[in-house]
This record gives sequence, C-alpha cells and structure tokens, in this order.
Amino acid sequence: MGTGTILVAIGTYIIEYWIYYLYCSAIFPRRRSLGKTILLGAGLYAICAVLFITVYHVVLNILTSFVGNLLIVFVCFRAPRVKGIITTVIHSAVLNLAEWLTINVLAVVTGEVFNAQSAPLSMWILIVLISKTMLLLMSIFIARFVFAPKGETRERTPAFLFILPVSAVFIDVAFWKAIAELPASSAAQWMTAIGSFVLLVSVMLTYVFYGNALRRSRELYRTEEELRHAKAHIRTQAEHYDALYRYQTETRKMRHDERNKLLALSGLLRSGDTEKAAAMLDEELATIETAAERVVDTGNPVLDAVLQSKRDDAQKQGVTLRVRTQTEESIRIDELQLGVLLGNAVDNAVEAAAKVDDPHTPRTVDVTLQTRMGRILIGVENPTVEESGDVGALRTGKDDPYRHGFGLQSIRSIVAEHDGTLSITWKDHVFRLEAGLANNA
Repeated sequence: MGTGTILVAIGTYIIEYWIYYLYCSAIFPRRRSLGKTILLGAGLYAICAVLFITVYHVVLNILTSFVGNLLIVFVCFRAPRVKGIITTVIHSAVLNLAEWLTINVLAVVTGEVFNAQSAPLSMWILIVLISKTMLLLMSIFIARFVFAPKGETRERTPAFLFILPVSAVFIDVAFWKAIAELPASSAAQWMTAIGSFVLLVSVMLTYVFYGNALRRSRELYRTEEELRHAKAHIRTQAEHYDALYRYQTETRKMRHDERNKLLALSGLLRSGDTEKAAAMLDEELATIETAAERVVDTGNPVLDAVLQSKRDDAQKQGVTLRVRTQTEESIRIDELQLGVLLGNAVDNAVEAAAKVDDPHTPRTVDVTLQTRMGRILIGVENPTVEESGDVGALRTGKDDPYRHGFGLQSIRSIVAEHDGTLSITWKDHVFRLEAGLANNA
C-alpha cells in the first residue's frame, strides 16, 4: 500500500467522521463540548485508520468502523442505548449503499466498471469524494426526516440543504466522465480532484454554519421564553407572598379567636348540647382545611408562586386546580426551567378544561409533583371537549382548538436537556402529560 493510498485512506476516515458527527448532531443534543467531541471521535477513528492500513480486510474494515461509530455516539453524544445502536446501524448501511451507488452510477455514465487497482490515484480520490457527498446527502435526509422527534414542531428544512449536495454530486460525476472519456494530463486530474474536495468541504461547512445558526436561534428563542416567564415569576412571587401574608394574618386572627371558641365549645359540652358542639366543631375543621388548601407548598418558593398564580387564574375561569406534592428530596433542577415546564403544561390544561360544558364532567385539573430516587415526576391531567385526538398532530399556535401545542416545544426541550422522558396521551375526554426529569442542577 503506497503513501498516496494511505493518505487517501486517512482522509477518507476524516471525512467519514465529519459526516457522522453532523449526522449525530442533527439527531442527539450534544452533551460534551465541541472540542472534547472532536478529540474523542478523532482518537477512535485514528484506531480504525491504523487497523485499515496495517491489516487491510473488507469485513474487518466495516466492523472497526461500526464499533468506532458506536463508541462515538455513546461516548461523545451519550445517546440512549437502543436509539444509538439503531442510528449507527442505519448509518453503516447508508455508508456502504453510497459507495455501491457511486460505483454503479459511474459505470452507467461511462460504460466502464471502476477498477481501483488500475485507476490513477486522482480518479480514486474523485470516486471517494462522490460517494462521501452522497453519504452526506443521505445522512442529513435521514437525520432530518426519519429520526426527527414525533409530534414535535420542526423548523422547515431549507431547500438548499439538499440542492447543494445534489449539485455537488452532479458536478463530480461530470468531472469523472470528462476525465474518463477525454485525454487529460496528470495535473488536470489532480486539479479536478482538489476542486471536488473543496466542493465537498464547502457543502459540509454549509451544514456546520446552518446547524450553528439554528442552534443559536433555538437558544435565543428559549432565552426569550425564560425571560418572559422570569418576569411572570417576579409578579406571581409578589402575589404569592402577598397571599401568604394575608393567610398568615387570617391565621393569627383565628388563633386570637381560638380561645373564645374553645370556651364556647367547652360550655356546650358541659351543658350536654352535643349536637351544637359537633356542628361547631365540623365548621371549624372545614375552615381550617379550606385555609390549608388555599396555600400551595412544594418546598420551593418559585414553584409555589407559579402554581399559586395558576390556581388563582384557574379559579377565575371556573376551573379547579388541585395540586398534590410528595417531595422526598429537595428540588435541585433549575427553578426557572421547571417553572416554564409547569407553567406551559398547566396553562394548556386550564384552557382546555375551561371549554368543557358537560355538567357531568368536573372542570378539574390535577397536578402532581414528586421527587424520589434522583428524579422529578410531573403529571398534569385535564378533561377535554373531544373524546380523543392525535397527539402527534399538536402544533404551536392558536389554530389548535385546545392549544395543547403551545409551549410543547419548550417542554420537550427542557425534558431532553435533563435526560428525561415525556409521555402525552389523549383519550376518553382526558388529556394527560407526564414528564420525568433527572433531579440535578
């Protein structure tokens, strides 16, 4: 194996890694920094390249590449086990399919079967570049349309993301045909190969820049969303503390009157009027329970403010908001993000419940919040007018009749960032959202 062949093999692995990185970045949220991801991936692919150069074998080459891809998707992107294996298997299949298609397309165009041993090195470089451009096109297509989260509002894919690689393939095939059919000097062949390389790199950089711009756009949207909720939290916290002050004032007043009421109760019991004493006792217990139910206590002042405000808003719309909490551990997740998640989910639930006009269906929204075993479990359940619906068809905006789509993108983003799971069901006139998040900062 000559020096030129070795360099081409190393370059091929570098391009394949770059394409695989773009492929994984479009599917999984990146968990490590870009620098660490590149270093880890480069190290793994370097091992594959060394094995390819020292022990050249087709099956071994495919196997080492597959194992390297698996390690990258698990180590660099920390992908879920099953999904990581599936995405890697599909990419490996697409990699071999792209090479097979390239060889057969060129055979149809030129009428000759490509022979790597007899062809000039520049021709071999050109066929590698054509196959990798096709690999890039198919990988991005699969990432954008096959592995896109179901039911999530996606940005519309710009046409240039597919026009550019398709155009690059056509240009490279034209170069190949020109070199194969017309006598060309060695310098012309190398210039053609270098031009094709620059074309492929330009297309890949376009994907990189577009991905960065899209990521920043999402971060900006999320920042604006968090700022909006932060302002709302400041207002709701003030209202919450004002309500707490009023409740504390009422409690002090109740304690002030407690002695007189107990004396009256004692007098009724001593006189044998147990019926009035029992009625008086029931009335006092109901008053105490009502006062206790009016205060939301999750152990976190920010969440208390959010839920207390949502309960007051729900009451104005004729909806009862019931909150049940079981916090075995303190809440360590970012309070603002958790407030955004709860706020969006409860807003949607209250609005849907307010539309219910069936007298036999209580307009009640149930919210549960639990912390246990390092997880935060959230449940929001509400009645709906329609019996069931397509959860995957929910979209952001006012066009949706129950607006369950509003804020779902933010909810999914927060859940994904905290290694969580999200379940949404809609049947039998009941809509239920369940989320589980890692309880860490």
